[in-house]
Amino acid sequence: MQKKWKDWFVVGAGLGMLLTGGWVCAMEQSLLPEFTVHRWAMEDGLPENEVTAISQGADGFLWCVTPQHVVRFDGVRFVAATPPAGTITNGAAILPLGIALPEAVAGEQPFAVLPDPTGAVWVGLSRGLYRWRAGQWQALTARDGVVYPVDVRCLAVDREGNVWAGTSGGLIRLRRSLVRVFRTGLPWGSEVITALLAETPTNFFAAVAGGGLLAGPPDQLELQHVDGLPEKVTIATLLHTRDGTLWVGTQGEGLWRCRPGQRAEHVPGPSGICVLLEDRSGRLWVGAWDGLWWWDRTGPLTFAAGTPHNTAEELCEDPTGRVWVGYQSAGLLRFAANGTSQLFPCGSVRALLADPAGNLWIGTARGLEWWRGARHDRFTTLNGLVDNAILQILEDQDGYLWLGTRHGLMRIKKTEFEPVTDGRRLILRARVFGVEAGMANEQCTGDLGTAAVRTADGRLWFPTMEGIAMVD
Repeated sequence: MQKKWKDWFVVGAGLGMLLTGGWVCAMEQSLLPEFTVHRWAMEDGLPENEVTAISQGADGFLWCVTPQHVVRFDGVRFVAATPPAGTITNGAAILPLGIALPEAVAGEQPFAVLPDPTGAVWVGLSRGLYRWRAGQWQALTARDGVVYPVDVRCLAVDREGNVWAGTSGGLIRLRRSLVRVFRTGLPWGSEVITALLAETPTNFFAAVAGGGLLAGPPDQLELQHVDGLPEKVTIATLLHTRDGTLWVGTQGEGLWRCRPGQRAEHVPGPSGICVLLEDRSGRLWVGAWDGLWWWDRTGPLTFAAGTPHNTAEELCEDPTGRVWVGYQSAGLLRFAANGTSQLFPCGSVRALLADPAGNLWIGTARGLEWWRGARHDRFTTLNGLVDNAILQILEDQDGYLWLGTRHGLMRIKKTEFEPVTDGRRLILRARVFGVEAGMANEQCTGDLGTAAVRTADGRLWFPTMEGIAMVD
């Protein structure tokens, strides 16, 4: 109990400094990296812009009070209604008894004060929304680029942990970002991620269209000058082989080998590179504009005889050592360990994943295909996918597939697919992560062979049209 009261004393002291103004302006951090913000106002059906009280009922509906109305909100529509007795509460009234808030030195008192289940305290002022946590203030104010009023009149936290603020300019919801976006910060403004190699936070490489190679921690990527590598080239794929070589495949400038302490070497062969793979035997496979090439560490790159002269966009190796090649329009090619190959019609292949159980998951322009042995099934928007074009596929450590699309990320439990193929269910139970989950742009990249990456710590990294999206 002593620690609890001590914590609240610190909160009170911090609030005093907040209300004096100047100290916080210098020390506060923005809430925007952690939360996504959505606002509803009169144009969205709210009867008046000013919201003076908020509470969540037992049925999950949100109740809002405006100067002349009480409305029920289901997340989409506002409906005038009479709330059940006791539904509407004042956020400040539920502050634990015995907590004395200091008077405002600058003449301003908070409109609302609300502790949340995490132990943080939210404070609503005329100049914005503030949170005190772990000895720091974080804020949502006009200085964060918010163009609507953020003079907070009331506060509430719902059962999902969303923070709701009633303001003079409408109802605001702060939802914790499930996706974090890392930007490159290049001066020419492009954030289209064309290649990604994420091994650890300290061994992290990325490329931007026309921007060359970047490296460093994901939040501090810096443009790298690699002796011998063309400047501002568009890199389509990156690969670290087991001997420590960094391979750089470019669009138009061919394949480059970068070894520590040496000048980058151009490897004679195709000019347009889409994807690279090192198989378990050490052979390097190269998917290019004009088809499939390989290199067995002796001699030059060699075109794979008998394979289509079609853009090879995707490569993967399954647990048995077979290599699969996805083509832009020629289908899917399988190489067995004995050197035999077989071509399957599969349309335009955009992504490939061979899981540990031997299943092959194929992202195409017309849906997601699931191959297990001789059985092939396809899933489309008719089965609940947000988009038929599947550009990226990853599996997490909990048995979920993550699909990168033009309309956000989808997460689907692998056990969801069997009931649909058996006819027991039509729709896949899936969750979609888009702008409201924290993505800056919902469109994932995939037209250049760009692959999503799972790092050893379980985090998932997705190249997008506006930065690198990370799911922890």
